[in-house]
Amino acid sequence: MLYVRPWGGRVNFRDRVSVRALIVVVGMMLVPIVVNASSAAAATTPPVFESATHADTLLNELSSLTISVPATTQDGDVLVLFIESANVEDPGGLSGWTKVDSGDAGTSLRGSSYYHVASSEPSSYTLTYPDIMHISAFMLDYRGVDTSNPISAHGVVSNDIDSLTVSSPTLSGVGSGDAVLIGYHARGVPVGIFTLTPPSGWTERAQQTTNSPNNPDIGASIVEKVGGTDSPSETASILITSVTTSLALRGVTVNPTGSLTVKKVAPAGSTVKFGFTVTCSGDPSSPYTFDITGSGSHPISGIPAGTSCTVAEASPGANYNAATYSPGATAVVPANDSVTVTVTNTLKTGDLQITKVAPAGSTQTYDFNVECTSSDTSPVGPYTASVNGSASTTIKGIPAGSSCTVSETDPGSTYNPPGYSPSATVTIKADDTTTVTVTNSLKPGSLTVNKVAPAQGQGDTFRFAVGCGSHSYTLTVTGSGSATQSGIPAGSVCTITESAPAGYATPSYSPSNHVTVGAGQAVAVTVTNRLLPIGISIAKSVSPTSGTPGTALTYTYVVKNSGKVDLLNVQVNDDKLGHIGSISVLKVGQSATLAKSATLGAASVKNVGTTVGHDRFGREATASDSATATVVLAVTPGPLGLPRTGSDPRLPFDGGFGFLGLGFLLVAIAGRCRSASLAIPGRRRSASGQVGTDPHARSGRPVPLAWVSIRRRRRRFGRDPDSGPT
Repeated sequence: MLYVRPWGGRVNFRDRVSVRALIVVVGMMLVPIVVNASSAAAATTPPVFESATHADTLLNELSSLTISVPATTQDGDVLVLFIESANVEDPGGLSGWTKVDSGDAGTSLRGSSYYHVASSEPSSYTLTYPDIMHISAFMLDYRGVDTSNPISAHGVVSNDIDSLTVSSPTLSGVGSGDAVLIGYHARGVPVGIFTLTPPSGWTERAQQTTNSPNNPDIGASIVEKVGGTDSPSETASILITSVTTSLALRGVTVNPTGSLTVKKVAPAGSTVKFGFTVTCSGDPSSPYTFDITGSGSHPISGIPAGTSCTVAEASPGANYNAATYSPGATAVVPANDSVTVTVTNTLKTGDLQITKVAPAGSTQTYDFNVECTSSDTSPVGPYTASVNGSASTTIKGIPAGSSCTVSETDPGSTYNPPGYSPSATVTIKADDTTTVTVTNSLKPGSLTVNKVAPAQGQGDTFRFAVGCGSHSYTLTVTGSGSATQSGIPAGSVCTITESAPAGYATPSYSPSNHVTVGAGQAVAVTVTNRLLPIGISIAKSVSPTSGTPGTALTYTYVVKNSGKVDLLNVQVNDDKLGHIGSISVLKVGQSATLAKSATLGAASVKNVGTTVGHDRFGREATASDSATATVVLAVTPGPLGLPRTGSDPRLPFDGGFGFLGLGFLLVAIAGRCRSASLAIPGRRRSASGQVGTDPHARSGRPVPLAWVSIRRRRRRFGRDPDSGPT
């Protein structure tokens, strides 16, 4: 059974346990070193109990037990651990802990105590034993313990004789501010739970017994008293054997303290954070760092009385004069009282010069307003200034660091907005002069290009380079449209140069492509374009120019762009052979050659080749040319052999002898056939070379030979007229 006294703090246990109490106390001690301490007496502050945890093996006999660290534990606290076990063995798993005491009552009970200064504590500790047994433990957290020497006194007594009384050791050296803890460890003689009655005048922090139906239970009672020097006893409800461990936690000795206040006097309206460091000799909490915004105060309390403290302000920047300290930067802190150090800052100043650059020869008066802001002080200004023509004026004594903006009163409609250099807004430098140059100029003029494009060019983009002295501009117009360049300096002489797309002739400019733009003047130039002419030619030829039916022919088509604009998608067609080919792009002056193969039929043939092309504007160019292939038919040979064909270069038409031979031949044929007329034999050779019956032949009148005359074309391009049709 576990009891937790309401005034003892919360203990998080389960109510059935079988291990003795483990108490850990954590404390933090602050021992200031006093310099020039006053006569006020030092006092000892007792340790303060924060909370406790408990763990036991319940009905079981185990070889380990895990106990949680109290949730209130902070670094610098002191943890106190009370353990009881049903065997005379010390636990493992307590690295960093210091054993205070342990005692045995026979071989079935050991009570012990440990302490540990908390530092980055784990969430729990696990106690380990070589044998299984009942185990119980309490861990108590104490704060405000002198961590340099936490234990001022300790002791242990054991009793292995059955008794109803549990006695405690007598401690010596206990200070009036020390917290004495007594752990009563007991084991019942008969089986069954039991209770312990705490001594009068002591605070019981916890009580617990196990509840084993088969073995005698173990139990513990933890009591505490500040400055306890007696050795109280507890009374058990049944006969028990017992071990009692006791220890005293040393309190912290506290010297009297005082306080120091830093008072800041800043420039009026300041919103700046001023940083301070206060260093106090012998004060473990020193140094103190803090900020004061603008004018204000910052108190520091709890400084050991008699301590000498020095106040130092971090430099607020180059815009400030050195700080002054009153009554001085160093002060001694009185006991139970306060001392004040006043720190005062003032700002340095600078000057602002306004330099006016007016149009040449101007004597006009120019007025200025200056608005300033500063996080260090407010208000700043405002200020006004005036100059005549090109001149300068200076405003003096402006707080350093101020941001000042110069604005000129409008000098009139003929002026451009003023220019400020390096900027209209500047920062005033300490002990220096900052200059703002304000420049005025006349308003600029504008130039408009009006473009007149042909109907086919309304989708084209025309670009214009406009050079106006040291200034260059680019304007773009689509089709017949306009573009305006503004902001041209007054008096500029501008030259307009057009970059037209392909297909356009040189533009005309009206009134000229050289114009002068006056102040505020709007000048217009009209630029007119016309299209360049287009043209195409075709030269068609055939090879050979004559032959018998079935002769292979090659037609050649030479197409040339004879215009001044590139042609697109040029088509070449033949009235007999159909589509010859396409030319995707035919550039100006470029020629392209296409060819088509064919077979000479039974009759002479004249082919007409036609080419058609378009420029990017959709305009059409076309041309045609023809070529003739002549058929020569061979008939049954006579006594003189086969006649010569028209393609034979040895034709008897080449000279006088040829004509003479032809005459003799005709006479011979006439004599033989008894007729001067030519006849077609009854069977002739078709275009495919087959011989068949000629429906035009006269019956019974064989003709041995026939000629098909060759129609000759006129000479073209210096070609021999007998070389065949072209």
